Amino acid sequence: MARKVSETSRVVLGSMCALMLLSRSCHATDLNLFKHPKTTVQITNGLPGGVDLTVHCKSKNDDLGVQVIHPNSFWSFEFRPNAIILNTLYFCSFAWPGQFRYFDIYVESRDLDKCGKLCMWNIVPDGPCAYNYDRSKYDDCYPWNPSNPASRKRLLPGTLA
Repeated sequence: MARKVSETSRVVLGSMCALMLLSRSCHATDLNLFKHPKTTVQITNGLPGGVDLTVHCKSKNDDLGVQVIHPNSFWSFEFRPNAIILNTLYFCSFAWPGQFRYFDIYVESRDLDKCGKLCMWNIVPDGPCAYNYDRSKYDDCYPWNPSNPASRKRLLPGTLA
């Protein structure tokens, strides 16, 4: 019986040492198998008429605050997508004179393979257009999220999403 316990202890101790060495080598090379590289989302104001675009982006855990993007300018933010469960989501409200819209600007299951480390969006009145790397232009356009008064959340000061 003592021999069996001793053998089990050696296996457990050996396994723990192997895990510690693996952990150390992963840390030393800055390799983390459970994290995706950082992703940047870039939002460009492509609205006609030289108007400012007010943007407020959030995720479940992060509120990125209200940003004002001047005509033909952009604002960007970065984050690290969830590597295990593909569920990272960032949603934004967009406001300009006479308009208020919102859109899911980053959906990991939609965007991870499509845009990789840089997801670029051009905001136009008909909806956001993603940059198409194959054609080198913003032609992958989406409709705005539908308005649903029952599920509105306050995203911009004095405005409902």
